[in-house]
Amino acid sequence: MIIMTEQNLHLTSNLLSAVAAARRISMLAEDALLQLAQVAAACGGPVIELGPYIGGSTCALAVNARVITVELGGPNREHSQLPTDDTIADLELNLARAGVRSRVEVVPGHFLRRPVFERVRNHLSGFKAGMLFVDVTPGTEIAVQHYVSLLRPDAYVVIDDYRSDHAIEKAAQVSAFVDRAVERGFLDPISVCGWGTWFGRLTGGNAIEEIRQLPVSLPLWHAGGHAWYAFVGYEALADEDCRNASPLELLENDYALGPAHTTHNLIREAGLGRYSHWREGLYFSTSDNSCPQTNGRCYSIRIGETVWDLRGNELIP
Repeated sequence: MIIMTEQNLHLTSNLLSAVAAARRISMLAEDALLQLAQVAAACGGPVIELGPYIGGSTCALAVNARVITVELGGPNREHSQLPTDDTIADLELNLARAGVRSRVEVVPGHFLRRPVFERVRNHLSGFKAGMLFVDVTPGTEIAVQHYVSLLRPDAYVVIDDYRSDHAIEKAAQVSAFVDRAVERGFLDPISVCGWGTWFGRLTGGNAIEEIRQLPVSLPLWHAGGHAWYAFVGYEALADEDCRNASPLELLENDYALGPAHTTHNLIREAGLGRYSHWREGLYFSTSDNSCPQTNGRCYSIRIGETVWDLRGNELIP
């Protein structure tokens, strides 16, 4: 195991100050942010970041590296520690305050949208990235599998919530995926910092293609009670506050569920097939409130005459 220290990377007081400032706008522990800054400086190539929120981790990464960061955006007024009315506006502001805005390309949108992936690829200008940092919910494993194709064979991979006292379900899925990749020799572990941020490195050879083929759970996330969440895109068609607009239908083994356009609280409390297409996500329940990850049924969405599974035909194949 390789442990990076202040001595072997010749950290300056400026870097330590930058990391301390980043901690004030980040959910990551300070030692994890320090390790991010160290690895970004050492990786020798651009950094891809998925899920910067308001930019604490991005500020640490960009101290000595060029960063391409993907953020969904929107408000998050209910956040317990770092509420925001506009995620991307606060991200931009924090990057400017930290003096690193010129080293960061901000790509708005969901990381699984094809146009978002292509924008990241274009920002690389034909080069491969030296580091990937993933901090998204849900879909960490899917994110790694897609974006690993943009990395060098020796690139660093950093994944948040490998362990967590709060995101227990997510941590179980993330750690199972990472441990499987380590056991099969595709990732080399370096350390676990802070409250559960995993650091490792690709092992070269065919590791990238092998990681892309690892089995993963459905890209679904438990959203409380009987509710589940899946990214589906098509936000231009989605429901709005006062208008049930979305034509999207949810199918369970080819049978239509419903009713649609249901409030999220009612989906959580009653379930039984209720769902809502809200922004780019689908909040839904199964017909009998069983778990869609284990009940053996196929879930798909339909708009007009077109049907596809929950990963959708706008997502990266």
